[in-house]
Amino acid sequence: MTSSPPEPPGEDREPLGRIVTFYSYKGGTGRSMALANVAWILASQGRSVLTIDWDLEAPGLHRYFRPVLSDDEMTETPGLIDFFVHFVEAARIQAASDPKASSPDRSWFEERADLGRYGVPLEYEFPSHGSIDLVSAGQQGPSYGGRVNSFQWSEFYEKLGGGIFLESMKAQLRAQYDYVLIDSRTGLSDTSGICTVQMPDELVVCFTFNRQSIFGAAATASSADAQRRLKTGEQGLRIWPVPCRVELAEKDRLETARQVAKEKFAPFLWHIPTNDRQDYWGAAEVLYFPYYAYEEILATIADSPKQTASLLNSMERLTARLTARDPTPVTSMQPLGTKERMALLARFQPAHEVVSNLPARSRKFFLSYAKSDDSIATVRRLGAALDRQFGRGAAFWDEKVPLGTSWQVSLARKAEEADTVLAIVGEHWFESNSVQETEAAISAGKLVVPLVRDDKLWSRLPPPVAERSGLVIAPDPSEDEIQAIVTALAENDPVATIESAASPTDVDDPQRGQWGGLSEVSGRRISAEVREAGSDWFDVTLTVEGSSHSPLEGSVEFYLHPSFLPSKVVVPVENGRALLRQRAWGAYTVGVVADGGSTHLELNLADLPEAPKVFRER
Repeated sequence: MTSSPPEPPGEDREPLGRIVTFYSYKGGTGRSMALANVAWILASQGRSVLTIDWDLEAPGLHRYFRPVLSDDEMTETPGLIDFFVHFVEAARIQAASDPKASSPDRSWFEERADLGRYGVPLEYEFPSHGSIDLVSAGQQGPSYGGRVNSFQWSEFYEKLGGGIFLESMKAQLRAQYDYVLIDSRTGLSDTSGICTVQMPDELVVCFTFNRQSIFGAAATASSADAQRRLKTGEQGLRIWPVPCRVELAEKDRLETARQVAKEKFAPFLWHIPTNDRQDYWGAAEVLYFPYYAYEEILATIADSPKQTASLLNSMERLTARLTARDPTPVTSMQPLGTKERMALLARFQPAHEVVSNLPARSRKFFLSYAKSDDSIATVRRLGAALDRQFGRGAAFWDEKVPLGTSWQVSLARKAEEADTVLAIVGEHWFESNSVQETEAAISAGKLVVPLVRDDKLWSRLPPPVAERSGLVIAPDPSEDEIQAIVTALAENDPVATIESAASPTDVDDPQRGQWGGLSEVSGRRISAEVREAGSDWFDVTLTVEGSSHSPLEGSVEFYLHPSFLPSKVVVPVENGRALLRQRAWGAYTVGVVADGGSTHLELNLADLPEAPKVFRER
């Protein structure tokens, strides 16, 4: 940038709208993610927000809003570089029309300085008329790189009045929006200089705790601070250093990096009272959560509210700082209802990804009935028809228990393995173990189909079973009736139905309810020990073991919260036990698959009475 920007407004001249730049010296800090989350929090509290992707060389802000954008790849929508190119083309024509004019007329700037016309609204209804518009980096396509690389910023400033043009743009944006959030490019360049010096009222500097990132970010803050001094020499730009992707391992190195960062950024915290700066640094850190490292998913949607150790909480604290001068500061997001949040998360993260930790399994049927109902003939014929339709071994009932094996263990394992339970209900069904089998299947999220032998029996079914869609069948159904049942089951898309039934009931703890809900089944047991590990972390030891009569063998699959990488861990059994040690912030549900897939266990660590209270309640 070759010319100085106009003098910024004094502290007594509060702008109509606030312009905030998010900057990082290096990539990979989570700068764009922070901006997108702050924008959503502001909009949730009724603010009108414009987000601008000024990272022309590596655009990507739009990806955080893709599910709520009509043009989710920005291939049809002009953006920031197109805005500047259109201005330059018009300015060149204007200059050529009167090349001898010593003071050319610049009133035509006003119409072309309306960047808001390039804003694309998010297709989502925020509370209290809040809104987010997005100005992308530019229309994406083969010619995008050429437009960016050929743009002459020196000509823009020195020959075409670019500085005045930007001031006109700023004035219009402030009048149109409560907040304008700019996603600046990294490093040192003309465009990053515009974003950090000329444009903002507030500058958020994101950095990680390594020396290159700290020193580079602090140097940029120093340059912006010096160029934005008031005529009196006083500082005029509020700078907010934000340590990002903070990992709490390596405590000694972390403390050293913290001290270096505090010293480097100390000259720019003039706007924070001295006695408040320690609290600021304590609250400013954004912890690293692996869950967000692989997908552009907003913490405002993925995180549940009021969780202290969460990315959402960090973003709320940052938003509170940025809005502290507002008549009504924004200190938290307007909470979403559970159903709305799950629906939004499904749009941001497709359903097959949500359940990707679940093991693939072929369709299996468990036939539950009461022997005293004399239903065995129907069960046999139905089982044979299911085997013909879905493959040999698709159906299981008590007669298929192998000789010499435990009748109860075999039934329990096959009931767990099945994805569909067919309950053949007769007069004596209500006094049999079939009631417990059917209700357990419902609790485990399986498909349950009641086949009632007398229409009058519907009114006697337990409520969870009565709510299920089923069929009334004859005491001795014909072959056509049997085939009609099998055809009806086949016409339901097995994969879609199973995924729907198995989808998480709690998006914050997706393993909960997916593995039968029991920590001890068929002589297999999962237990956990939780110990404090310092710095608010906990060491968790998970143990799966068998009984003395049926020792555990082979390997065990552990299915963890998606914040663990990997979230599926296979552990070989040694000395009759499978051990897995993890370090965690708080409680989560663990799913276990053992015995080659025939045994499923589930343990919610929040239910451990001996675990520390803070661990259980997170």
